[in-house]
Amino acid sequence: MKGIFKENLLLLRKRKGLTQPEFGKLIGIKIGQVSKYERGVSKPNVDLLIKMSEVLECSLDELAGK
Repeated sequence: MKGIFKENLLLLRKRKGLTQPEFGKLIGIKIGQVSKYERGVSKPNVDLLIKMSEVLECSLDELAGK
């Protein structure tokens, strides 16, 4: 999940026209954490993945790269 997820997260966030701070605010996390996810340093829990997919208007499969 680490490699594909980080690329998809960045792509989907940019497709929605959201900056890291804007996205973080919408899903309830700090900008530093968004950056860690997009760099593949950290992985979100399932609840946060669901919230991300809702904000990005995509499926969990699309976010995970399946």
